[in-house]
Order: sequence, then structure tokens, then C-alpha cells
Amino acid sequence: MLLRILHHSSVHRAFMSTTAALPVPPKAAICVIGNEVLSGKTLDTNSNYLSKFLFGRGVDVVRISVIPDEEDVIVDTVRSFSNLVGPNGYVFTTGGIGPTHDDITYDSIAKAFDVPLELHEPTKEALRQYLEGEHRGDDLNSDRLRMVTFPQGCEVLTTSTWVPIVKMRNVYVLPGIPRLMKQMVESNVDHFKGIPIHQAIVRHPGSPPSSSYHVCDRHARRSSKGPLPPR
Repeated sequence: MLLRILHHSSVHRAFMSTTAALPVPPKAAICVIGNEVLSGKTLDTNSNYLSKFLFGRGVDVVRISVIPDEEDVIVDTVRSFSNLVGPNGYVFTTGGIGPTHDDITYDSIAKAFDVPLELHEPTKEALRQYLEGEHRGDDLNSDRLRMVTFPQGCEVLTTSTWVPIVKMRNVYVLPGIPRLMKQMVESNVDHFKGIPIHQAIVRHPGSPPSSSYHVCDRHARRSSKGPLPPR
């Protein structure tokens, strides 16, 4: 019995020494915006896609919230998530960037960071060309102009569509349409970087496979989840 205890103790020490020096992955939080999601009219698949995408990039998703199209709620949630993940983390919002009266995400992001809104001329021109190509005319009415009016000081990440990803500090603004959202993220895949995923197996010499420690470095790094237990 004593030998068995000493054996497992040595394996545990080997496991801990393997994981102790591993770097901390960046954190991410996802904010799904839309009354239609809360009412059940629309099924949220965006957070599922983003979670899988970020896991594959070595990023820890620590929060997912679904909230209504209400400015104060969006502002409070974005501020909270931005502070939670820190300057090296990622906050994603999905939804609320269309031309209708309840599409208030850009306005709310601007308020969350205490900056004004401003018309983004390159995106305005991209929208005009898109409308002409779709034979919808080039009438950039006030509703359409809302879709190209962004928080001042934001970074605009181009995508394979006319719609860019608007980045305000550590917040990335995405549309609610799943196909379009995926297209935009995959156009900027190298922008979202975490810690590469590796697997390590720590095995004491002469021990049976059942006593090995299988470490998926995605979780073994000093994340809030802690190291994986022995199998």
C-alpha cells in the first residue's frame, strides 16, 4: 500500500511539473443580442460556432450570455465582459447591426466606451457598390447609413463581404446571420490567436496505462478549470 501511495505521488509530481510552466490562454466572452433569440423564434447557433472555433484556436470561452435589444443591457454586458477577459482577450457580440429600429449594437458599443459615432466612408462606398451589384439602387437612406456608422476610433477588419468586423478595443462586433457571421470570422481567422493545443501523456516507468496522466494542454494550462484529473 505504501509503495502504491509513493508511486501515485511521484506520478502526480511529474504531472504538476509538466503543467506548472504552461502559459495562460486568452479568455473570450460571447454576447448574443436579440429579442428573437430570447423569445425562441430564432435558434442561436452563433455562440456554438464561436465556442468551437475559439476552442480550436486555443482560447478559453468563459462566458456566454443572450440579452435583449436594450441599450442599457448591451452597454453593461459589453463593459463587464470587456473587463472580464482583459486587454488580451476577446469579446464577441452577434446581432443588432442591421437597418431596423432595434439594431442598436453600434450605438451601444460606442456608449459602452464613451465615444461618439462616425460615418465610415470606405464601408459606405462598399455598401453602395453592393447595392448597385444587387440591382437595388444606390439609395443610401438613413436606415442603410446606420449600418456604416461605427464607434469613433474603432478598427475596421475587412472581410469577404462588404460588411466588416468592427473592433472596439477587445470587442468584435458581428452580425446575427449565421452564414454571414461565419464568413466574416473565417476571413480573419489569423486575427484570433490563443495557445496551440497539444496533448501530453505523463507515465511513470513500469506503471500500467490506467495510471497515466493524460493532459490536454488546452485545459492543463493555468485556466480557471485547472488541470485535468488522472484517468
